[in-house]
Amino acid sequence: MRKVLLALLLIAPAAYAQPKTSFSAFLSQVNIAYSPTTGHHWYSDYGAGVETVFTPRFSLHASVTSERRSSRPYVVDETGYINQVPPVSFRTYPIDLTARYRFVNESRWKPFLGLGVRYVAAPHVDSMFGYSNRWTPEATGGVIFQMRHLGIVLEGKALLGDHEYYDSVLKSSIGLNWRF
Repeated sequence: MRKVLLALLLIAPAAYAQPKTSFSAFLSQVNIAYSPTTGHHWYSDYGAGVETVFTPRFSLHASVTSERRSSRPYVVDETGYINQVPPVSFRTYPIDLTARYRFVNESRWKPFLGLGVRYVAAPHVDSMFGYSNRWTPEATGGVIFQMRHLGIVLEGKALLGDHEYYDSVLKSSIGLNWRF
């Protein structure tokens, strides 16, 4: 009976706690490109996310990003022959779902670590490229500088499994979140 009571005392606060939610908008993979005709220009991917905090230490984060990519200038067919093709530009919209462990402290800096999955649907380009839908495990880490309801988020992600060549292994982002 004591074990049941102890289990209820440990589980009840997490089960009946009012979850807190925050919304974030971010820039990902910020880069500077140079071309002789146009000079230097900035470009980045962008996205939005929602985080629900269930306990002070655990939360669930879901996000979607709009990423601009381009194909390689060649395709290897099933016989191993390399065919030269013009590169194709396309967009992907990866969805990330991550469980986060949040380090509780009394400062404005709120670090976190997480594990999750990333889903990328095959881009709508010619089938000769052989792109397919892909689920990839990922690890995340970052910090939120919290100022009342508004916060600045710095996050890094690392893909842990197989992935398409255009989906880079390491990703970084900076953004704002609004906690309500």
